[in-house]
Amino acid sequence: MIKIAVCDDEQLYMDNTGEMLRKYAEAHAETFVIEYFVSSSMLLDRIEGGKRYDIYLLDIYMPGVSGMSVATELRSKSIRSPIIFLTSSTEHAVEAFGVDATHYLLKPYTDQNFFAAMDK
Repeated sequence: MIKIAVCDDEQLYMDNTGEMLRKYAEAHAETFVIEYFVSSSMLLDRIEGGKRYDIYLLDIYMPGVSGMSVATELRSKSIRSPIIFLTSSTEHAVEAFGVDATHYLLKPYTDQNFFAAMDK
């Protein structure tokens, strides 16, 4: 069972990511437990409470705390789980290397791009 955190303030992309995770799990005979967060602060509260995930899917542009800040916080806590950024801009692609991101997907992403990121 793989625990996944999805953090995105846009419901359309949250739903889209959930559907792609369902398809990926089905195609790869995986079992996912997915928690959804509409803000970075909600996710950070869970992490501060000791919750850990096997994969983090993070939007970068969110009100308040950015997804990049969440990734920086994860790494500062020595959390080495894969991070996949789901974003609308290439602006932070280089910065993603600094937090050892697994992948950087531009919205709207396709099943093929999403599956490739998850395969990593």
